[in-house]
Amino acid sequence: MGAPTVLAQGKSSGPGAPSAQPDKAPPHSPKSIEKPKADKPAPFTSPRKGEDKMKAFEEANKPGPSHKMLEQFVGEWAAEAKDLTPGEENVDKGTMTITMMYGNRFMSMDFDGRNHGKFFRGGGMMGYNNAEKRFEATWADSMSTGIMYMTGSSSGDGKVFTLTGEAPNPMTGKKATWKEVITITSKDTWRDDFSMIDGGKEMKVMEITYTRAGVGGKKDSEKKDEKPKGK
Repeated sequence: MGAPTVLAQGKSSGPGAPSAQPDKAPPHSPKSIEKPKADKPAPFTSPRKGEDKMKAFEEANKPGPSHKMLEQFVGEWAAEAKDLTPGEENVDKGTMTITMMYGNRFMSMDFDGRNHGKFFRGGGMMGYNNAEKRFEATWADSMSTGIMYMTGSSSGDGKVFTLTGEAPNPMTGKKATWKEVITITSKDTWRDDFSMIDGGKEMKVMEITYTRAGVGGKKDSEKKDEKPKGK
């Protein structure tokens, strides 16, 4: 019942009752003694196991040789696009700016130019998926409302990339397979060929050639600094 009961028994005044001993401290009830609170045990985790998982995740997602292949596209490029579609043949020009992003894991593309003389902007990303063991690319532009998604592989030397994906055939409205072949022709030039495969037939519809800015001619800044030659 606690300390009050023990103290009441010590105050008994009947015959033969022992005299009170105020110099002695009263006994304590077990409940009156506060025990130190023990810390709650932390949930059991294995640091080593957790570290192993994180390390495995990081190792699986490290940029590798396939990502290194994409770095050869970095820079600013002058583009010449040839529309080879029968009845729609045309040549347009533009510029492509390519950078690496997210720790050199992905290639970012930004195109600015013309399509049949009309304003055209487009862009996308390309990377190598370590888990799927394939290249993956997206593209969207100012003349469409869909996002193109393509996957593929490269040659061992990283000079040819072949990607495929599905998108509607603009002439029939039905889905067709689109094929893109990117070929590195030199350190300062590359070519992008697009074909449509419909009904088992493959037809090349576009060819874009890229030349590194400033190669094969003077940069605009250099031209501005030129002084007219005197007679």
